[in-house]
Amino acid sequence: MSKSGGEQIECGKLTELLEEIGIKKTPSAILSAIICHEKLSIADLIRITGLTKGCVASGLQHWHHKGWIKSVEGDSGGKGRAAHVWNLAFSQEEAFHRIATQIVEKKLILQKTIRSIERLIE
Repeated sequence: MSKSGGEQIECGKLTELLEEIGIKKTPSAILSAIICHEKLSIADLIRITGLTKGCVASGLQHWHHKGWIKSVEGDSGGKGRAAHVWNLAFSQEEAFHRIATQIVEKKLILQKTIRSIERLIE
């Protein structure tokens, strides 16, 4: 998927970034896949992330409870019930804004911790 301005999002790098800011591997993989590809079924997420069905379900639950993703009924390919697909609950731009906010918050916490440690060793 393209960001505004035509830049390509590298899902692997996005997953790494999310892990670096403290988000566990499974939720990181799920969120980056949904940001990069939009409207993914559980089967799609299993294929893209390489995670098991249980791990995918756990990652979806994580982001759904936080309000980041939502489930909608997908196209029915004919017989039976249509599969649910998962996508962001807000724009891709908003997702990146929220991720950036988390990075800034983590940075401020680290700076405060460093100052506290410096005071202890003075």
